[in-house]
Amino acid sequence: MSARGVTAGMVALALVVGGVVVVDRVAAGEAHDAVVQQVRSNVPDLVGDPRVEVLGFPFLNQLVAGRLTDVRVHLDGARLDGLTVSAVDLEAHGVGTSSPYTVQRALVHATLSFATVRSLIAERTGLDLDLRAAGDTLVATAAVLGFPVSATLRPRPTVGAVRLELVAVTLAGVAVPVDAMPADLRTALSDLAVPVDGLPAGVELTGTAVVAGGVRVTLTAADVALSDLMGSSRG
Repeated sequence: MSARGVTAGMVALALVVGGVVVVDRVAAGEAHDAVVQQVRSNVPDLVGDPRVEVLGFPFLNQLVAGRLTDVRVHLDGARLDGLTVSAVDLEAHGVGTSSPYTVQRALVHATLSFATVRSLIAERTGLDLDLRAAGDTLVATAAVLGFPVSATLRPRPTVGAVRLELVAVTLAGVAVPVDAMPADLRTALSDLAVPVDGLPAGVELTGTAVVAGGVRVTLTAADVALSDLMGSSRG
C-alpha cells in the first residue's frame, strides 16, 4: 500500500473514531439533561441549579447495558424527607436508564442547619436550645429555673432519627454528673432526637457528623427509584 493509501486510511479511521466519540458525548449530554430534569421534577424547594456529572467512558456501553455507572449530583439546598437541608451530595451507582430509574446503590450526604435541629428539638421536647459545634460534639445551652445549663451532645444515627447522646452537663458553669441532675431535666436532655422518619424502603440513616454549619447526615440506599431517593416522602 502506498504512503498516500496509508494516510487516507488513517484519516478515515480517525473520522470514524471521532464520529463515535461525538455520538458518545451527545448521548452522555442527553443523559445528563435527563438526570437534571428528574432532580428538578422530584426535589421540593430546590435551591439553585443542580450540578450533575454523569461519569464513565465510553458512555454508549452504559446505554447498551441499561445502567449509568456513576452519577454525581450536588444541590445547594432542598427538602429531603420533609427536612430543609443544605449542601446535598448524591453518589449514585447503577442508575437505570428507563423509568423508574432505579438506583442500585447510593450515598446521600446532607447538612441539617443548627436552626433546623433547634426547631425540631423544640417541637419534640419544648426545649429552646442554642446550639454550636465543639469538635465532634454539639453544645446546647438554655436557661432552666434561671440558671444557665450547658449540655454536650454527640449525634449518632439510629432508626428513624439522629439521636443526640448526652455526654456532659454544666449547671451555672459547674460540671454536674449526669446521674446527679434533677430527674426531669436529665430525662429531657437524654431524650433529644432529630426525627428522620418516613424514609423510602431501601434507604437508611447510616452516619452523622458535626460540621461548622450543623449536623451532616449520611443516607445509604439500595434498589431505590431515583425519584424516591431525591424526593420528599413527608412533603
